[in-house]
Amino acid sequence: MTFFKIYRNLCLFLITLNYACSESKSDSLQSQIPLDLSVDIEIIGATSSSPFGDGSGTIKCMAKTNRSAQFIFTINGEQSFESFDGLLNYSFSNLGVNNYTIDVSAVDLDGVTANYTEVIEVLYDLDEDLIWSEEFSADGPADLSKWTYEVDPPNNGSWWNDEDQHYTDREKNSYASNGIFYIRALRETFYFAGSTKLYTSSRLKTQKKFSFKYGRVEIRAKLPSSQGTWPAVWMLGSNVDSVSWPSCGEIDIIEQFSDKSKNFSTAHWRDTNGKPADYGNSISSSNLTSEFNNYVLDWSPNNIIAYLNGVEYYRMNLLESMPFNKEFFIIMNLAMGGSKGAGEIDTNFDEDTLEIDYIRVYKN
Repeated sequence: MTFFKIYRNLCLFLITLNYACSESKSDSLQSQIPLDLSVDIEIIGATSSSPFGDGSGTIKCMAKTNRSAQFIFTINGEQSFESFDGLLNYSFSNLGVNNYTIDVSAVDLDGVTANYTEVIEVLYDLDEDLIWSEEFSADGPADLSKWTYEVDPPNNGSWWNDEDQHYTDREKNSYASNGIFYIRALRETFYFAGSTKLYTSSRLKTQKKFSFKYGRVEIRAKLPSSQGTWPAVWMLGSNVDSVSWPSCGEIDIIEQFSDKSKNFSTAHWRDTNGKPADYGNSISSSNLTSEFNNYVLDWSPNNIIAYLNGVEYYRMNLLESMPFNKEFFIIMNLAMGGSKGAGEIDTNFDEDTLEIDYIRVYKN
């Protein structure tokens, strides 16, 4: 071996050793840096004269750390929610002013943890006839005390009805801002559950968090205008997991197909012969996609009635054999394409939104 080769190998060895020592030293220093966790909890509507909030019972939690971490929010030592962006919107439903303990944990990539606890006082003031409401008063992601994101496609990597989207729980697909909740459909190539779709959107449900039997549902919403969008706010029987669809029953409050000037309300069920059955009707309006409109469903033991801006357009009398005498939960989603009437997706489609101001359920 020549002197040059010996010298070169020695230099490489020293460089490698120095690099390894530097890396080890850097890793050691990194592990010695504490994981700093800061948390800000905002009580929505809180002012100097109303320190416990506006009566909606809603809080917005924002957690931050000095390096990448995953967050876990625990409410009163009972319900826990994971968050990768450090955001959590949550609503309490105990009447009056109550104390609640909020525990926040952060865990970094090395398993280092940091914890934070705060006790807050929040007001929930329920209207006498109001059973449940969603006012979308906290900016950011959906309120996880009320909603669950549906992201797992049930039909071999796809959703039913040959729909062309994947649903996600990303804030870019659904979020609240200034009291409006946006479900945003985007053109983007997205791979999930073994399949690739060219569009993304969101679908959320109140299953196992809120359900009801009979009531008056009021929704203020603005619908998308792009061809191929398929928005819906609807209800499904709470026993769907045990009896499947359509035996569980379905009630559509908002549903828009290829004709963007029409809204449909439809009921679906399985008849006494075991065959799928449905009955629906539509109403036309020129401003469904340009303005917010009021959609109402009145559900009683005797019938289902739908209104648009106070005008009745759908009524169905109920029979004892129908599944509309049990509890239902609420779903809101924006699908793309499919085989049920939304039509071909506009080749120039880039994005569009279903905008919801509020959803309120009253005793009827």
